[in-house]
Amino acid sequence: MKINRPLPNKKQLITNSLLYKTGLILLIILWLISVCNVIILPEIIPVHFNGAGIADRYDSKSTLLLLAAIATIIFSFIKYLTNHPHLLNYPVQINAANAQRQYTTAQIMLTLLNICISSIFILLNVETYLIVNKVITDLGIWFLPGTIAIITFPVIWLTIRSIFLR
Repeated sequence: MKINRPLPNKKQLITNSLLYKTGLILLIILWLISVCNVIILPEIIPVHFNGAGIADRYDSKSTLLLLAAIATIIFSFIKYLTNHPHLLNYPVQINAANAQRQYTTAQIMLTLLNICISSIFILLNVETYLIVNKVITDLGIWFLPGTIAIITFPVIWLTIRSIFLR
């Protein structure tokens, strides 16, 4: 079923542009940290952690590059959706009167989501380094709930804002 919605205004907000650049910088930082970790860490590192944040599987350090690649794919997909907000689902009916407000809110939410996801991948990479070097023993019990909270915040924000901006 084709949805007949107005197309988004191609003029990008300065705020969204700055947020996008922040996410891109974080993605570059993730790659730099990943490459550095692959160079300096031992061959076998913790690559999976249980719900309590304790390492429960060990594998090759090249897994860190795979994580950076996955983060890049996620980043690219979310950026695509940011450029095509009319394809998304919204909690309100989209019409000519509210389309640009709803699209702008969705674009900001997606860009914030990219920042959050890149930050989580960076944190996971840094924490892996710290665990391998015995600075800390595990991710901590807060890592999983914190990750879930960080990722759901932009989605909850979008939902609430979209309803108020009808």
